[in-house]
Amino acid sequence: MWEVFRFSKQQSSPTHQVELGLKLNALLVEQKKHHESRLLLPELLELAVVSRNGRVEAEVNQALYENAKALGEPVKALMYMERFNAINDSLHLEDMQTQIQDLNVKFEVAQKDHEIERQNISLQQGRRNRNFLMLIIGLLAGMAVLTILYFRSRIRTARRLREQEEIIHQQDKEKLRQEKELVQLTTSLDSQERERTRIARDLHDGLGSLMSGISAQVENLLFKDPANSHYTSLKELVKETATELRRTSYELMPATLLRMGLDPAIRDLCFNLLVKNGIEPRLELEADVTHLSSDQQLIVYRILQELLHNIVKHAAATHVLVQLNSFDDEMTLVVEDDGKGFLIDNSTSYGIGLGSIKSRVDLLGGFLDIASSPGEGTTVTINFQIQIIPTVKPKDQ
Repeated sequence: MWEVFRFSKQQSSPTHQVELGLKLNALLVEQKKHHESRLLLPELLELAVVSRNGRVEAEVNQALYENAKALGEPVKALMYMERFNAINDSLHLEDMQTQIQDLNVKFEVAQKDHEIERQNISLQQGRRNRNFLMLIIGLLAGMAVLTILYFRSRIRTARRLREQEEIIHQQDKEKLRQEKELVQLTTSLDSQERERTRIARDLHDGLGSLMSGISAQVENLLFKDPANSHYTSLKELVKETATELRRTSYELMPATLLRMGLDPAIRDLCFNLLVKNGIEPRLELEADVTHLSSDQQLIVYRILQELLHNIVKHAAATHVLVQLNSFDDEMTLVVEDDGKGFLIDNSTSYGIGLGSIKSRVDLLGGFLDIASSPGEGTTVTINFQIQIIPTVKPKDQ
């Protein structure tokens, strides 16, 4: 063992040498070789001091204490014990300082961890705040967009309402204009009818009486001088004049219409205007004219009268179809001829009297359609609702 110790003094560190020396000392103590141990321990103490290892130095002092006590040297034993305690205390103090340092390090680490945790919490809170702020901004932006869209919609709605109000206003103005024109037309046509009635009455009561007186005087002259040819010619002239007077009076105010209604008046009108002028009429009167007011019947009669007059004057027709049909609350008048026809664009110069016819159709609130071409004849269709026309009836003069 001594050889190992001596060898370690040359090859190993002081601390390792002390540790081998203490093992050698323990062997010597076990063999009761306290004096040899006394020689070894001071050398170990020097090595322990050189090594600056408090633990091995304390162990060497403890071994010196045991050796002094074994050799009966209490003073040295006490000295070594004090050194041992002092070194242990120093070691404990160092351990405590080390523990304190470790605790400080741990505390600092804990503080750092806490600071890091606090910073993480702060970062998370910041992110949450930013997210919340972005959400608020998004909601405000969405509300702003919705508000803009709402007010734009309100503006468009208001614009549409203004446009609709303007359209309604224009429609009301147009309606008032049409009503005004209708009233004027009604007044005009009513005035015409009153004037026709007055002239017809004057012709019947005035000229009719005069012609009757003239005819009586001519008959008296012929009775006195039957061989006088002048009286015979005068009689025929008076007869033709009376016939023309009755025809004119009838056209101004048809007695058949006033006494018997529209259907017989149409037949009588076709006979007087068409048959007497060599035109063959075909009548299809299937409408229930009892639903028409007297004003409507008179307007329909005047329209047909104007159409037939134009056919006689301008169409050079040989056949004329007159249809009057009704379905539910609608009535249709169709007048078709096989005459020479005309170009629609030149209708105003043709003299068909479209102005008068159109005015009366408007008075009925109806629809007028004219189909014609040169050499193909003419078809006039009038459709209107069956309703009471607000006109003033002609007053007796």
